[in-house]
Amino acid sequence: MTREYMIPLLISAVIALAGCGPQKLQTSSEHQSTASKYQPFIDRSITPKTEFFALDALPYESISMERQGCYGGCPFQKLIFHKNLKAEVIGYFHIDEQSRFHIGNYEGEIDLYSYGHLCYLLDRLGFLTLEPEYSPMMLDAETIKITVTTANREISVTETGRTGPIELWGIEHLIDNLRHQIKWRKLDAKKEQ
Repeated sequence: MTREYMIPLLISAVIALAGCGPQKLQTSSEHQSTASKYQPFIDRSITPKTEFFALDALPYESISMERQGCYGGCPFQKLIFHKNLKAEVIGYFHIDEQSRFHIGNYEGEIDLYSYGHLCYLLDRLGFLTLEPEYSPMMLDAETIKITVTTANREISVTETGRTGPIELWGIEHLIDNLRHQIKWRKLDAKKEQ
């Protein structure tokens, strides 16, 4: 299966699974309203002349996922996707070879349609209605924080030990999938300081 089919397949699977969980998906009329807002991204009809307007219509200035580690070898890193399609990763420590990152700062570009689909998924799954924190009574489990920034506020949802709803799991997995599709460049030491 090619990568271009992976993201729509993942989005479809998350939406299907989300219907089984305790969170309520949008009603049919809410979904139609959300879908119409993202129609240029859904049908891939954005041209170079309309790209600025399509990006400007997206509700999120940035979307980030921060892995805050655990007492063991869980990674500490922050990944940020910006509305201007810039992407950055900051690797703090416990970064393994499979993650393709090491300690330091990396930059790249996220695809226009991928950023639009991620915004669509956040809205469709009701990210803004999730609880701010999902935490078990465990002490040693990975903590992941998803943050979205709009023009006038910042909203974060943190979970420890994969205790959040399936919607949050799906968002995390899409962000990870998108991270692996980006061609990253390590910033030189002079730029990092």
